Amino acid sequence: MVTRSGRTVLGAALPLLLAGTLLAGCSDDPDRGAAPPPAEPETPAGPALPAETDFPSSGEVTDPVVEPRWLVRSTGTAESTEHDVNQQGMFVVDDVVVYFALDTVLGVSLEDGAELWRSPVDLGGEVVEYAGSAPHHEHLWTFAYPETASADLDERGTRLVTLDVRTGDVVANLRLGSFGGVEEIRSHADETFVVTDRGLEQVQEDGTVAVLTPQRSLGKEMTVSGIAPVRDADVLVLSLYRAQFGTDFVVGVDTTSGEILWRRRNAEFPTDEPPDTDADPSPADGRLILRESSATGTDGELVGVKYLWLIDPATGRTRAQHRLPAERAEDGTYHNPMLASRDLYRVPRETVLSVEEDIVIEDGGNISRLDPATGEYEWTFDREPLQATGEDPYFDRLTLGPVLPDGSVALAFHSSAAVGDLLALDLETGELVGRWAMDDAMLAGLVTAPMAVVHGADLVLARNRSIEGDVALLEGEEEIKPLGELNDLGLLAFPAAEEPAD
Repeated sequence: MVTRSGRTVLGAALPLLLAGTLLAGCSDDPDRGAAPPPAEPETPAGPALPAETDFPSSGEVTDPVVEPRWLVRSTGTAESTEHDVNQQGMFVVDDVVVYFALDTVLGVSLEDGAELWRSPVDLGGEVVEYAGSAPHHEHLWTFAYPETASADLDERGTRLVTLDVRTGDVVANLRLGSFGGVEEIRSHADETFVVTDRGLEQVQEDGTVAVLTPQRSLGKEMTVSGIAPVRDADVLVLSLYRAQFGTDFVVGVDTTSGEILWRRRNAEFPTDEPPDTDADPSPADGRLILRESSATGTDGELVGVKYLWLIDPATGRTRAQHRLPAERAEDGTYHNPMLASRDLYRVPRETVLSVEEDIVIEDGGNISRLDPATGEYEWTFDREPLQATGEDPYFDRLTLGPVLPDGSVALAFHSSAAVGDLLALDLETGELVGRWAMDDAMLAGLVTAPMAVVHGADLVLARNRSIEGDVALLEGEEEIKPLGELNDLGLLAFPAAEEPAD
């Protein structure tokens, strides 16, 4: 683990509360008419972390074990065993897990994994193309799929479906446009936004869509290629392109009014080397604008370079700019920050966490905390001590999971050829504060990064055993990770922490 020295930690400032006001004509009782003190918000219970001496920080771990409470095989039809990490997503609403993959949309009970509803809309053999990553209006969820089964070509297009995830009931089933109609869906701050050929639209509580930013406001012949929400701000950052003229823009949109707050051309994000990509906002954090290029590294080999701009989301002005090559730093740590959609293969999961003004990222197979204002790495958690001898490095990596309820610890998954461990990392220091072995039935889900949600003292894990491509290629080879049961969804139980001895 590498930690930057000399770092000062500032606690959050507590607001000053006005205890009371002296009013004319008040009684002698100082408490008379005084407002009751505000209740302290309760932090939800989360999984108990093991004591420092209860887990090894290197080598293999066999105990304690995170075991499944229930497991569900949910994706595809009875004849289909294929998985595609680009077409899967999962979230939890109340006591319902909503999971979609391939041609299946599923709601299961958190209590016992029982199926509550399944695919309430006939997709006509198609798959979910775009979907919101979170509910909107508390318990609604919207997804889109191409409608090509109609005999009349003029009636084909894209269907936008909104469900009540508590029951699976269809709130709305709209046909948008023809030969397309939906280019992106993004959830942000309990709302869901859809890009259509009419512009940026917002899904209403009745499942209909209302134009927020009309196409003409975005620019003539402009097409939206990406949406990036901004944490704690009513702003979406959009990337636009106009193919026939080769002019690309990044714009900020007010989500309450639809007004375009600012607009910047690609050329305003220059690179030292010829860029390989356009300037795009990171899908995980709209404050971060990214471009990629290639350069010759210190060893003479060609290395990837990411250019990172930190912008003010209200004005679009640059606050900082950094060049981040994918190479080994002076401290011996290898860095290759995974910040862009092409890094993430469009997987709907947390891969960039905002912590105060910093970000925590997957970084060349490791996990790092980066200050985007200075370009410095606060710390890097290195997976190498966790490796067992003889493991295939192809599968060895760390991926980010959810943050525990108090906001100070993030879960992470270590995947390698022989083992799959669940880790807990202190977000302030990068130290390992928890480590659990995974039950055999769940190990294989860590070959590719899983989707996970903390629920109480348990963990919902999705996409177990899934991998992009043919999963059969992973079977029967000793050097390749052994696969467990065919499970795509599970509720895992953390071992209870032992009470300290008197």
